[in-house]
Amino acid sequence: MQLCERIEKKVIKTKADENVFNDYYDVVIVGLGTAGSIAAIAAARKGLKTLGIERLNCMGGQATAGGVFAYYFGAAGGLFENIDAEVNEAEKHGYTRTAGINPDLKKYFLEKEAMEAGLTIAYESVVTGVYVDGKKIAGVKWFREGSFKNTGSKIVIDCTAEAEVCDLAGCETHKGRDVDSQCQPYTNILVTRKENRVICRNTDCGYVDQTDGEELSRALIESSTLPLHLRDTYDAAERLLYLTQHLGVREGRAVVGEENITFKECLEDKVTDKPLFFSYSNIDNHGKDVAFESELLQDWLVVCSLFGINLSVPVPMGAIIPKGYDGILAAARHLAADHDIASLVRMKRDIQKCGEAAAIVAYAAVKIGCKIKDVPYDYILPLLKENKCLNEKNNIKMKEAVSTDDTENQKIDWI
Repeated sequence: MQLCERIEKKVIKTKADENVFNDYYDVVIVGLGTAGSIAAIAAARKGLKTLGIERLNCMGGQATAGGVFAYYFGAAGGLFENIDAEVNEAEKHGYTRTAGINPDLKKYFLEKEAMEAGLTIAYESVVTGVYVDGKKIAGVKWFREGSFKNTGSKIVIDCTAEAEVCDLAGCETHKGRDVDSQCQPYTNILVTRKENRVICRNTDCGYVDQTDGEELSRALIESSTLPLHLRDTYDAAERLLYLTQHLGVREGRAVVGEENITFKECLEDKVTDKPLFFSYSNIDNHGKDVAFESELLQDWLVVCSLFGINLSVPVPMGAIIPKGYDGILAAARHLAADHDIASLVRMKRDIQKCGEAAAIVAYAAVKIGCKIKDVPYDYILPLLKENKCLNEKNNIKMKEAVSTDDTENQKIDWI
C-alpha cells in the first residue's frame, strides 16, 4: 500500500504500513458541499458508517457559504428537495425572507438531517493524502486541530468539486478546453437586502486556477474590490449585507471515467439507457472568448444561436467512477464530462442528485461486496427512484424543451 501526498505541487508516493489506520468507515466523503452534503446524509441514512470531512465550518458549499441560494435550471427530484421544503416551511415562522432557499436555514437542516442519520462530521479539516493499494483506494490521511489522522474506508466519495482526492490517487483527469485548458470564469456573490428580502447577485469576475493557493487568494481579494461590490455609497433601496468568501468556481479538474459524457454524443443521441439521474439546462458557458472554444461549441452558441435551448443529459454510473480505479467515486462537477458540456451538468439541483446517486452506488457496492463498477443497475434502480433522484419526467427531448411549458424544472432568475 502507498500513501500519495502533494508536496511542493508534486504528488509523492511513499510506502505505507498496513496497520496505519486509526479508525475505519464504510464510506468517507471528502467535501460536504453541494454534492457532498447530500451524499453524506444519503449514505448515513442507508446505515453505512459514514465520515464527512469538510474544510469549512458548515455543510452545503455554494448553496450556503457560497451565497448562491437561487436555482438556475437543473432537474427536479431527489432527497435535496425534501430538505429545501423544510427550509421553506421554517422560513415562514419569523426568519428572514430570501429570494431562493435560505442559506442559514439550509445549513441548519442539513446538519439536522446528518445528525439524525448518524453521520460523523469533521469540520475545518482537510485531506492531505490518499492511501492506494494498487488501483484500490484504501483510505485517507487528513489534518484537524493540529494533528494528522489516518482513516481507512471501503469507499471514498470525492465531493471536492476539484477532483482533489482522485488527482492525488493518480486517477486520470483533464481540465478546461482543449486549446489552453482554460475553464469557465468564476463569480463572487454579493448578498443584499432589497424590498424586504435577501437576494444574491451573481457576476463573472474573471478567471482563476483554484488549485493554486496564491492565485485563489488573489482572486478573492480582487473580486471583492470590484466597483460592482465596493461601491462609493449604498442607498436604502438595496443594502449591502455581505460578500461571500467562498468563490463560485464553475469548472476545474474533471475525471476521466469508465463512461464519459460528451456534447457531441449527446447531440447525436448516443447516451446511456441506464442513467443515475438527468441533468437539465442550457449550455451555460460564461466564456468571454468563444473563438477559442471547440468548433462544435462555436457552432452551437454563435452560428446557430442556441444558447437558450435546454437539453436533458442522462448521467451514467460510469461517469462517477474514475477509469481503472476501485473504492472511489467522483460526485460533483468534476464527474466525467467534457468541457463543452461541463456548463450544463454543473447546476446545483443536478449536483445534489449526483451526491445522492453516488451514495446509493456506494451502498450497493458495500452491501453486495463487489467492485463499484460491478454494481448491478437493476439493484440500484429502485433506490434511485425512491426520492425521484432518477425521474423519467426529467428526460426532456430537445423538441419538447422548445415547445412545452417546462414548469417543473424552470429556473429562478437572478434578481
